Amino acid sequence: PACGDVVHIELTIEDNIIHHAYFTGVGCRISQAAASMLVEHVESRPLSDIKLFSAADMLTVFGPPLMPLRQRCCLLAWQALQQAIYSPVAVSSSNL
Repeated sequence: PACGDVVHIELTIEDNIIHHAYFTGVGCRISQAAASMLVEHVESRPLSDIKLFSAADMLTVFGPPLMPLRQRCCLLAWQALQQAIYSPVAVSSSNL
């Protein structure tokens, strides 16, 4: 966030399964690649499994080791996922 990178994650959850995951964002290659990898990783998985998905797990999914400042770029998508899971906003068809 200090660098200006932005990641927004949207999830479609039915019967406690993440059926679809989308992201929009702007920023460095690491933050955007991590967001892309993350939405692929969480799709079709139970919400209970994703609630156990930690920051360390996110760094493992990303792959190459990162310096601490670049780890923040990678974890931005994970933080957005946490907000989407723990502070969901329901969208009804009347809001579309």
